[in-house]
Amino acid sequence: VGALVLMETVAFVGLFMPGEVTLAVGGIAASNGDVALVPLLALVWVAGVLGDLTGHTLGRRCGWPMLTRLGPRLGLNAHRLRRLDDTLRRWGGKALVVGRFVGPVRVFAPFAAGTTGMSRRRLIRLSVVGVGLWGPTLVVATYFFADAVSSCVQAAGYAVIALVAAAIAVH
Repeated sequence: VGALVLMETVAFVGLFMPGEVTLAVGGIAASNGDVALVPLLALVWVAGVLGDLTGHTLGRRCGWPMLTRLGPRLGLNAHRLRRLDDTLRRWGGKALVVGRFVGPVRVFAPFAAGTTGMSRRRLIRLSVVGVGLWGPTLVVATYFFADAVSSCVQAAGYAVIALVAAAIAVH
């Protein structure tokens, strides 16, 4: 759980494996007694802050050169890059705290914060708050509602199997 939470903002793993899934699995495991809840919460908090700090460092070191080089391929010309920079400077703090609950924002916000020159001290303060709200909320929610979540996951699995079988039968 900790490794995936850390890698979510460092290696952009969150685009492919949302942190919510990882935290839900951790909450269910704690509910089943497979892991202790309090150490899990601490692990999530530390891993999330370290992931944000690493993403921020990468943004500081290679953010603008990478955006300048790859930007035109992504439709980011010089004017749009200036607007992006202004927006990030204005909303960067809110993006780090509130954006924790929005997958794509959570994945890119620390890198963007480093790119725009946000201080490491400010990033850490914001990350501690954002991760401190996000991690426990999702882990504790799935901890208390593990039976319901497990039933939904099982029902979704049956639905996927039924859809695959129907697709094969129609084909």
